[in-house]
Amino acid sequence: MGLTGEMRKLLMMNGIGQIIFSYIGIFINLYIWEESKSLFDVSLYNFFTYLVWGAGFTLGAHLLTRRSMRIVYTLSALSGLTVFLLLSFLHLEQRLVWIALIGSVVGLTFGLFYAGQNLGISLSGKAKEFSRYFSVVVVMQQVVSVSVPILSALVIMEFGYSGSFLLMLAIVGCMLGAALLVPNLSLAEVREREGDWFRGIGYFRVFHTASSKWLQAAFIAAGLFFQFQNLFILIFTFSISQDKLIIALLNAAYTCAAFAALYVHRRVRLGEDAWMFIGCSVVALGFLAALVPYSPMLVLSNVLSVLGMYYFGVNWQTKVYRSMNALPPMQKLRVLVWRENTLCAARCVMLLLLFALPDIRGGWFAVIVVLTIGFMFAVPLCLRRSEALAAKQQTHAAAVTEGMSSSV
Repeated sequence: MGLTGEMRKLLMMNGIGQIIFSYIGIFINLYIWEESKSLFDVSLYNFFTYLVWGAGFTLGAHLLTRRSMRIVYTLSALSGLTVFLLLSFLHLEQRLVWIALIGSVVGLTFGLFYAGQNLGISLSGKAKEFSRYFSVVVVMQQVVSVSVPILSALVIMEFGYSGSFLLMLAIVGCMLGAALLVPNLSLAEVREREGDWFRGIGYFRVFHTASSKWLQAAFIAAGLFFQFQNLFILIFTFSISQDKLIIALLNAAYTCAAFAALYVHRRVRLGEDAWMFIGCSVVALGFLAALVPYSPMLVLSNVLSVLGMYYFGVNWQTKVYRSMNALPPMQKLRVLVWRENTLCAARCVMLLLLFALPDIRGGWFAVIVVLTIGFMFAVPLCLRRSEALAAKQQTHAAAVTEGMSSSV
């Protein structure tokens, strides 16, 4: 595999997290959708999820400078246990309050988990490892995306949602145990030398170069694009069928499409920019197919979106982490806190636009589709511009250093 021991342990935790989050991503959204078939309810749940996700990530980053990564993962697991206990036993008359509460606890779980993942990868990984790590992660995602929905659907059909919640409580318990095995990374010593991370968190101190400003622009565009893609691949699926097993089988079909994308990606030698452009083009075709609101076109839309997102996602993650690789640890933390909160804020903005959307047809939906396609293509353009400016800056710095050496 070519990964260090620390990265393999992070990969193990990533796999456990993917099982839990795959279930949450499909079946909690479906659980909410089934009650009223309301896009507003699903958007509200996702809005509170991402609203608290950013705060959870920031809390996790803060804890990493005072405690350790194990504490962050432990708190994420405890928050996950709370999610499934609330789903099992809490029933409120005010449905919107219940949706907001569930979304908030889910967001805290996600935020803490990805604080551990993202900061752990950034601090443990080397530049040459990032591509290998994310390639393995994508393969794991596809395996989980096939198996978890089908197994969960069978459990729900046999024992109801309550039975599936109990199963997930057991899996979150495994995550709690695995939290003791992850690298015990901490930035406490760095904090003692450099001071608290939040003292240099201002925008102009974190993004003080032209290249970093283009990186931040990529984060904004990516958040807007990701939220539309993530939400509507679910809504399109729910619109085709309410049958849990059919939904699971459709997700399995989408995963097969991702495996096909993986096969092509490994066989064809192209640069990262070319793959991202291909990914954007395929996803755009998928979005445009969704403007024809018939079940076969919605299935085609999702298949194309999954194909394109593979090419987009692997190269997006690799480029972002590589751009931060040379930064000192505390500065990496600041950039990642900005990245996560920017992505979450942009997702919330997209969800606010979707609140007014009555269904997946009509002029307003078409406008949002076109805007999302524009945001999507902006991501690789911003990343390419950021890389070009960073390379120019490094060349200039090397020339200055060489000149100073020659004069001496």
